[in-house]
Amino acid sequence: MTADANTSNPPQTWQQRRLRLSFVTSRVAGLIGLGFGVYNTQGTDPVPFVNADSSRSIAVILILLTLLDGMFVTVLGYRQLVAYDESLSPIERAAAAVQRNLIGRISVAVTVGLLLMGLSVVGTYLFDLIFAGVALTRFSVILLAGAYSAVLAFWIAYWVVTLKSQQIFGLAVAVIVVGMAVAAVTSTNTRWWQNSLSFLGHDDNAAMFFNIGLILGGMLLLAVAVDVINEFRVLKDKGRFPDQNYRLLQIMLCTICFCVSGIGMFPSSVSLASDILHQIAANGMVALIVILMFTVTAVVPVLSIDFKATSRIFGALCVLFVLLALIRVFNFVTLEITLIGACLTWMFLFKREVKNYIRIQPALAPPPIPAPLPPDSTPLIGQSEQVSLVGHTSNPVEASPVRSDTPSAP
Repeated sequence: MTADANTSNPPQTWQQRRLRLSFVTSRVAGLIGLGFGVYNTQGTDPVPFVNADSSRSIAVILILLTLLDGMFVTVLGYRQLVAYDESLSPIERAAAAVQRNLIGRISVAVTVGLLLMGLSVVGTYLFDLIFAGVALTRFSVILLAGAYSAVLAFWIAYWVVTLKSQQIFGLAVAVIVVGMAVAAVTSTNTRWWQNSLSFLGHDDNAAMFFNIGLILGGMLLLAVAVDVINEFRVLKDKGRFPDQNYRLLQIMLCTICFCVSGIGMFPSSVSLASDILHQIAANGMVALIVILMFTVTAVVPVLSIDFKATSRIFGALCVLFVLLALIRVFNFVTLEITLIGACLTWMFLFKREVKNYIRIQPALAPPPIPAPLPPDSTPLIGQSEQVSLVGHTSNPVEASPVRSDTPSAP
């Protein structure tokens, strides 16, 4: 009977689990979309696509559903199936159990929600420009809201349940770059580039884009840093990575990410305290990254020789850029943009190098099975604990520091 049951119900692959969870999420989101459409179209028939005098419009419904789906689906589905991903290495699977951290969950959810909402605002604006005056019946709008919410939730869930560190890093870079670019375009002072990038952080129009981009970007980078730390933690717990190096790497990576967010949290020229914290965050971020470029051999000695040489070249280039800026070869904004580009590129290469190293690590060996004892012998007190801690010998009795006159089994 057991064999028949196993034959009729084979275990699901991670792709099947992914599709099933996405369809379940889609159905729930579709029902919520229908309810939202019913509520937001009360007393309005037909419903205009855009209504300047009221929020009861198709555009408002789509934008709000985009924000809600983007945030809540991401929060609920964040990396739910990452441990089942067949493309992961054994070490990555072991680290996946602790990779659904709260920082990553919140930062990715807020970022996805805001980015999708921004895209929906742009999309509805363009649609209204092309098809001005469009209106639909209330029943059609309700069905549209349900279908839109269901389809959007399906693809968000399908993407987020097995979200990988590389994707989060790409999202972080996109948020930082887009935030700075939009801030530069919308700044009220067209000569901001003669001052510094930090000027955008207290500009009336640009401040919101600049600061939010850096805050969210720093949180996303912190989620990536936590992933790297967790992978090295698995190696450390198995004796494959030095504990002291693990602690140092943990402090440096987390501090760098806090500094990125701190640049946006504490704009310059707002108050004396904010200006001081802003300078500490900005200078501290660059300084720590450059130090890590030069000391990566000591901090993470397991990486390849080629990457260590590349890392030193990046560090030397950063120092060279600073010296060229001091002798007025280019202005301060050019220096900032160059350093940001160099630091983000090095972080990408560092993450890729760590991934390549983790991928080639062998599977974690299970605890050794104790050798059977003769019938007339008694197991030593605490022997099982000694066996579980020793993973490098096939004879656990010899590995134990406790000695006994009883001979061990052959």
